[in-house]
Amino acid sequence: MPRRIRVVVVDDSTLMREMLKDILAREPDMEVVGTARDPFEARELIKASNPDVVTLDVEMPRMDGLSFLDKIMTLRPTPVVMVSSLTREGADATIRALELGAIDCVAKPDGPDLDDFAADLVAAASRLDQKPALVGASLGGLAGLIAAGELAPGSFASLTLVDIAPRMEPSGVMRVVGFMEEHVDSGFASPEEAADVIARYMPHRPRRGASDGLKNYLRQKPDGRFYWHWDPVFIRNIMATRRSDPDSQERQSAMLSQAAANLTLPLHLIRGGSSDLVSEEAVLHLRQLAPHAEYTDIADATHMVVGDANDAFSAAIVNFLRRHHSSDTAQPQGTREL
Repeated sequence: MPRRIRVVVVDDSTLMREMLKDILAREPDMEVVGTARDPFEARELIKASNPDVVTLDVEMPRMDGLSFLDKIMTLRPTPVVMVSSLTREGADATIRALELGAIDCVAKPDGPDLDDFAADLVAAASRLDQKPALVGASLGGLAGLIAAGELAPGSFASLTLVDIAPRMEPSGVMRVVGFMEEHVDSGFASPEEAADVIARYMPHRPRRGASDGLKNYLRQKPDGRFYWHWDPVFIRNIMATRRSDPDSQERQSAMLSQAAANLTLPLHLIRGGSSDLVSEEAVLHLRQLAPHAEYTDIADATHMVVGDANDAFSAAIVNFLRRHHSSDTAQPQGTREL
């Protein structure tokens, strides 16, 4: 039996290491002999396992992938394939990696996109006995727009967008997603540490402790640390796309705007009066696309963060649902979302 190609995978993302490991395991002539989360772990692993090929990320803690590639080629020449969101064709990182000796550069496997989440909503709605009233904040609102306006018009009884709109402030988007990305791979030693991070993100409000609401958004893994519940690949893809393709948000805005223009179901936009994500201009834009939309402005409220209990938002949602749906519509038990 021919000897299999021995591969070492180096990436700071636990999820990406496992994804690459699974992909390579499907190839009968390859085996992953080890994984490392940074160049320092990788150095010892490469010495011990003597792999035929190394896959290497670009952005990693303690030492970036290009610097480590240079060291590999100088001290222990080994075939290296760069696998990164920064190594798409023509990117500066790609050119530099090839100059240093990488044999190839490939983009990381894409995670789910907005259409995938919208398709999930449509699939869930199709299993219900009656059309659901859809309430979405952040990702849920964006996916709801696509689901109700593009993928499956007529599948929902109404749509409520909570501090989200087709046209959003770029700086606000980057601030929110940057917060979501900051500890996505490293996690927290405790829920209280996560509460400290939120307090630094929102210095205008008194610090809040690790409430039960916050704990619902954390998952304790076998390593004992606590991690946000959201998909790290999805978050990293957003940040990588924003950095490498400045026009991506404008294209997404155009897609969401078209979906909003298609809406005929009862539509409700709720905005936090102090939101750095949805401006008054964004509200006007949506109401021009969908003149029948109702609008509620919550004075002094900001974009919600994990674990927040925003009764003012909840009251506006319930009021809208009661006016547009039967009296047996379930009342939300507080609004908790990012």
